[in-house]
Amino acid sequence: MPEHDSYARTLPQDSLDTVDVSDAAHSGRAARSERAEHSGNVPSSGKVPKLAPDLNTTIVPEYQLDTADYAQGILERLASVKSGQAEARLTMGRCIGEGGMGVVRLANQWSVGRDVAVKTLRDPKPSDAVTMRLLQEAWVTGALEHPSVVPVYDVAVDERGNPVIMLKRIEGREWTQVMHRSTEFHAALGVGDLLRWNLRILIQVANVVHYAHRRGIVHRDIKPENVMLGAFGEVYLLDWGLAVCTRESAAGRLPLAKDADRLAGTLAYMAPEMLGREHGATGSIDERTDVYLLGATLYEILSGSPPHHGTTTKDVIRHIADSQFASRDSLRPLHVCWGAPAELVSICLKAMSRDPRDRYANAEQFRLALQGFLEHRQSTVLAEETGVRLATLRAMLHRVSSPQGGEVTREREAAIQRLQVYGLFSECRFGFRQALKEWPENPRAKEDLAHAVALMVEYELSRGDPEAASVLLSELQHPPRALVARVRALMQQHAHAEAYRKKLERIGEQHDAAVGEKTRLTFTLGVMTLFVVSPAISHVLMRGRETHRGLILYALTLLLLVSIGAYVGRRSLIKTAVNRRLVFTVFMVFASHFLLHSVTYQLGIPAATSYVLQFPIWFVLTCMVAAGIDTRLFPMAAGYGLASAFAAAFPSWRFLIAAAANAVTAVNVALVWGSRTCRFGLWRR
Repeated sequence: MPEHDSYARTLPQDSLDTVDVSDAAHSGRAARSERAEHSGNVPSSGKVPKLAPDLNTTIVPEYQLDTADYAQGILERLASVKSGQAEARLTMGRCIGEGGMGVVRLANQWSVGRDVAVKTLRDPKPSDAVTMRLLQEAWVTGALEHPSVVPVYDVAVDERGNPVIMLKRIEGREWTQVMHRSTEFHAALGVGDLLRWNLRILIQVANVVHYAHRRGIVHRDIKPENVMLGAFGEVYLLDWGLAVCTRESAAGRLPLAKDADRLAGTLAYMAPEMLGREHGATGSIDERTDVYLLGATLYEILSGSPPHHGTTTKDVIRHIADSQFASRDSLRPLHVCWGAPAELVSICLKAMSRDPRDRYANAEQFRLALQGFLEHRQSTVLAEETGVRLATLRAMLHRVSSPQGGEVTREREAAIQRLQVYGLFSECRFGFRQALKEWPENPRAKEDLAHAVALMVEYELSRGDPEAASVLLSELQHPPRALVARVRALMQQHAHAEAYRKKLERIGEQHDAAVGEKTRLTFTLGVMTLFVVSPAISHVLMRGRETHRGLILYALTLLLLVSIGAYVGRRSLIKTAVNRRLVFTVFMVFASHFLLHSVTYQLGIPAATSYVLQFPIWFVLTCMVAAGIDTRLFPMAAGYGLASAFAAAFPSWRFLIAAAANAVTAVNVALVWGSRTCRFGLWRR
């Protein structure tokens, strides 16, 4: 955490071209100057030439020491209480910032278990003026309980009796480091519009300044370097070391504004009345002084540099005393980036008026002026810029035509057109919505947003997509009735077409041989395996001794096995009409066996003849399967036709003929239904 609040340089009254190098510390750039002195680049004592003054260094006047007794009394009271000593409360850690006067360390306040920043004096035997400066800053900051003021937790003393200030530990960056650069810091915060982002920060600074004014405190050193930005959007106004009080009741404890008649502040931003009597300043320090400094900060946002400049200290002071910013051109605006809007320039010029009476009366008026600019001007500019994109979208939709070429080419061109149209529409919609977010009553943004949506509804209707048109139409609070009627009519047409399409899909799915193909193949091959193995075994074991009861029991046994297999694969086997027909046909085969053998038993027909009569039944059923399920299965039907003829001619070979016919069926089924299934891994290991 950089140490902002420290003594800096003091301009002597007798010369404008030289400056005393004080033994007090500098913050930031002042600390670098001190290091340069120690390295031999700058004389360490006396008066040194000041041809190129450091305009960003805070100038601090020497304090009147008539209030030192008050400070000494406070320190003695703290030292008299053991718990007031810092060592009793803190576990000191590493140094996180330092200047010529003070040191800031990280510490742990173990009593509440939190990390704090602890500010102490570098010199173990500081002067009364230095001690008073540190204490007064703590008193001012402690009196301002605001989210943008770093809280002072407590004031204690160290073992030497010097003040120890416990502050909230803050982490972040100086505003000046990121004001004009799109860095990772901006990306982490989602910063898109850099001007808007900077103005939002300035509004928060103006808010805390107004809060301080309401409590009689004037900051006197407002500048981007004294604004700290946290990683989560926090804004802190630091360095209240030059603050003065406008209330007489604070006399003795805080420096009074009426007594601030010496040069103090930062040259690059200084208001004319801050030059002090030694440089002819006649105005008094009050709230309007901070208004000038807020305007100077706005100047830097617009131009990229502070308002006051010069090659010598005398030139800079003359520039401050004149404070002539009468035209927009004098701001040296970064018009390439932002164009320095005239309304914003007027706010800046009014805040930086040479005569305090011509400025905003207080920081709140300045804040409201910025807020009004953001709410109205930014919204208007954004709506105007987005209107150009809307015109491009209108022209693009007018040029959209039916794609030419083959089917693939047409689909590709249509997809490209759609992406282009929606990309531009998204830009328009986002732009108008952002404009309305800034200013909800922006009439142009409202009208153009509704027009853009209506154009896209027309576009989707022309493409025959009522769902997309309906979604777009829902964005309009008051959609045109004619457009609503067209969308509803097209949705009804599509609803009927969609219902018909789904009906066809269901029909097609029911008759799709690919659905449940694996289960169907497994089931069929399992049945055919029984048909191949069981006749062969019967030929070996029975040798013409089969009976009607044995054949009936055989049929019932196979019917039971098939039922078990159908139950196991029921989810796939009953999913489509094709599978259901196949399962029904298999059941009919065994049911026909049972009926056939039962009837022939009653008629007294021999069991061997009854078995031969099964072949015509198989022929008829397989013909039905081939015709109703898959015509590629006709070879198995032909096999059963030949088997019927051979079984009639050679009844003694009936079992082997049945096994051969069933084998032909199994091969036919495997070739027809198994080829694609094998390709997808059914038979792979």
